Amino acid sequence: RSGDCNCDRDRNRGCDTDGYGNLFYTDQGKVEMLSAENITAAKIKGELPEPQVLYSVANSKSVAGPAGVAADNFYVYWANQQGDATTGSVARGPERLSASQAHPSAPVTLMTDQYQAVAANVCLARDNLFFTGESNSLFAVKTSGGAIAEVNQNFTKPQGCVYDDESTLYVADEGANAVFSLPDRKSVV
Repeated sequence: RSGDCNCDRDRNRGCDTDGYGNLFYTDQGKVEMLSAENITAAKIKGELPEPQVLYSVANSKSVAGPAGVAADNFYVYWANQQGDATTGSVARGPERLSASQAHPSAPVTLMTDQYQAVAANVCLARDNLFFTGESNSLFAVKTSGGAIAEVNQNFTKPQGCVYDDESTLYVADEGANAVFSLPDRKSVV
């Protein structure tokens, strides 16, 4: 679930785990993964696990200042803080490599640059990807892409969100110094 990991806020802008225990995070222009297998093997050996770079500015045109990240066992999603019409504000790419790939297949832009200035943090709730950022709004888009919905515009400075896998989406509002809960509407977008 989103929020199940701790991040070094000086370097990492977001992190998430998938259902297999793989850890995904953004780090200085890259989307990286520490696999559950590598984490376990490194612990046994008393070493630090080696991350795998899935996406970076160097290998993908869909990476532009990656920030918040979310994973769902199939795809990893991230906010592009420096997104434009090419990279998009939010992107999605496969979590895993096939045996013949050096990098996963090209990420997919989930939306245009219409909201590029606001995308900074992302979270998943069912088949919706929610994101917050520089505005006072919470937005959503289907994980398969499509139209963007402004879910709520009454926040002061929303900084992140998490879904409890049951029925509630929580949004941290730094400006209000509060965490707000929103009921799951099953199909927001």
